[in-house]
Amino acid sequence: MKKILGIMLVGALIAGVAFADVSFTYTGTAILGGTGKAINTATRNDCFNLGFGDQANGAVIDWDIASGALSLDSYYGWMTFGLPVGSLQVTTGKWASRYVNRVNQDAGDLDGEYYEAFKPGVIIGVASYVPATNTITAGTGTFANDIDNLTAKKMGTVLGYTLDNVLPGKFMAKFGLVNDDGTYNEDSGDEVTIHSGFVGEVAYEQDKVVKLNFALKNYNEKQYGFGLFVSPLMLDKLSATAGFSMGMYNQKDTADYSEWGVDFRARYAITDKVAVTTMNNISGYKITPDAKDSVDDKAMWNMVSVSAKAGDNINFKATVQNTNSSFKAVKLVSNVFALTPVCEIQASAKAKVTAGFDIRWTNAAPFAGTGTVRLPIYFSFAL
Repeated sequence: MKKILGIMLVGALIAGVAFADVSFTYTGTAILGGTGKAINTATRNDCFNLGFGDQANGAVIDWDIASGALSLDSYYGWMTFGLPVGSLQVTTGKWASRYVNRVNQDAGDLDGEYYEAFKPGVIIGVASYVPATNTITAGTGTFANDIDNLTAKKMGTVLGYTLDNVLPGKFMAKFGLVNDDGTYNEDSGDEVTIHSGFVGEVAYEQDKVVKLNFALKNYNEKQYGFGLFVSPLMLDKLSATAGFSMGMYNQKDTADYSEWGVDFRARYAITDKVAVTTMNNISGYKITPDAKDSVDDKAMWNMVSVSAKAGDNINFKATVQNTNSSFKAVKLVSNVFALTPVCEIQASAKAKVTAGFDIRWTNAAPFAGTGTVRLPIYFSFAL
């Protein structure tokens, strides 16, 4: 399997180079601070991105720079084949595959906790369970976290079929195999290890009407995650996505587990220069250990951001977020409130500087006491 994936990747690389469309980008991050400020390391890394080809055929290689070392983050290649009806695209490598409209067009270079703290899907779940001690450790979702990211930067091969200009809208279907750490096949009677799981996605989009998509991930036996999302397209000034996600796991002789999440995201363009974006999620989980009482909890994340253009090259934005990672926790425990105002300067067609500050109150009332301050400065350019 690995040899086949390697051959396909090399083929995609050669095809990309043949098209002679090469791109290079570098994104850097600087963290600055002052006296008395608690400065933490940014959650993102500096990165290099090298691309070949076009939308039909090509390859991408992405490196991260962490602690002064260069590491390979993702690499993948794709080839597109015309069919009598529709087209087929084959993608292989390690990459993040998403299709849902995340309504993050105003994020710019801001990522992670500075703008979009969570991707669509479940934001709370059981990270680990120890049957002997009945110990449960909560996490950020298990099977339905970032549900639309089919490959999650695992090695995989995905076939995507697209049918356009035939139906009233556009139809897309993806099916693939993704490598996983492997899980014991409990019902086979033999010690069979499964190293690849199934992923799939079906979507339909009709211009000015609606966009629908259903994603399914089955990395391991008896572990399922799925998400259903809808985006209305009939309003020009409104970009929105609503969805429901769920993950399930029936662990033999141990526990039954389920998790769920509800997403709503919207961006409304008040004028050509001013827009408001909101992202909201409420999620929960329930685990029922054999011969023991069930345990459940919920979490919620809400975000509002305002973006305003001041001329052709300057953009201001201010983002407010609040995360309650446990409904069962004592008040203001497992709670984060954050305020992030920034300024973006488009220095040239291929260079941009993003500067601002992030202040957040963790497990404390907003604006009470001393918050944690970070001052991220992003510089990105392309050749």
